[in-house]
Amino acid sequence: MAYRANDGTIHHTEDEARAHNTTLDNGIMGANTLGKGMGIGAIIALIIPIIVAGLFELLFRLSFKLKLVGRIIQSALVGTVLGVLIVAGVELIFFYSLGKYPAPPNFFTRFLIIAVVSGLPAFGYYFSHYFSLKAAMYDERFSKGDNMFLVPFAIALYGIIALLIINAIIKGFTSNSLPQIIYAVPVIVAAVWYFVKIMAVREGAKQIKKEEGMPIVGLPVAVVAAFILPMMLLSSMADKWYFYTDEAEVERSANRMSEEAFIEQTKNAAVQNFAVVVTAREGRILDEPRYDGTIIKRVRRNTVLTVTGEAIKTGLIYCVPIEYEGDKGYALLDDLL
Repeated sequence: MAYRANDGTIHHTEDEARAHNTTLDNGIMGANTLGKGMGIGAIIALIIPIIVAGLFELLFRLSFKLKLVGRIIQSALVGTVLGVLIVAGVELIFFYSLGKYPAPPNFFTRFLIIAVVSGLPAFGYYFSHYFSLKAAMYDERFSKGDNMFLVPFAIALYGIIALLIINAIIKGFTSNSLPQIIYAVPVIVAAVWYFVKIMAVREGAKQIKKEEGMPIVGLPVAVVAAFILPMMLLSSMADKWYFYTDEAEVERSANRMSEEAFIEQTKNAAVQNFAVVVTAREGRILDEPRYDGTIIKRVRRNTVLTVTGEAIKTGLIYCVPIEYEGDKGYALLDDLL
């Protein structure tokens, strides 16, 4: 006797048909859940950026009421946002386009980079663009309170989303794609819209500048504040850049070739101790031969440790028995070579 499942398929036994129905039901539930999840994700992707832009605009409107203090806040915010976006963008270009990072810049070079991407925008905003923006979006004598951030951001965001959808449709039917340069069009349109609005209030900006003056006192505060977050971000990124450089890869290759010799040497360490230098930025002395062992002490690069026993393999790593300033424990082989 044949048994028919809910989708019309024929099965030899009733149990097979029921099992098939259960599989169908689970698949439908999974598809529904996935669909709801994607729908919620799409809503969040569409709404959250606009909310952020709206809050950004609200913050600027409120800070305009604070006169000089608001001017300092806005200048610092502009420098910070531009600095973070540029630094993060450059890292993405290096990593995803070139597949490697440049050599880590020293502190002076980092300072110059942040001075250009954060300090100069903060300086320019403080002495110039602040007045234009205030005339365009706040001062009722010269404008109707246009949404100077929300509108161009929406043009750029939804324009790019529309192009991505069009590209997906074209690719689905013809296997061709839109040229990548076309995604810059919504951004250009948004920028044109913004600057047209700014240019329309040039006279108002001049009048506001004359009324509020050009006090130097707030400039250092704005520029220094604009430096903080981008400088921290650049420093944290640059710290890891060396790992991806060609020089680091050569160094790792040399170390990998010497690991076997080092491990072999540790076999006699219990009888004849020998010294080893920490090559990692920070070495960890652990209480147990495990990667997640409790840290007894942290030591800096170039610290000399005494190897007291044979290297122990735990999982994919080696831990080396060591002694340092009377403390006995284990160091990770990767911290030593």
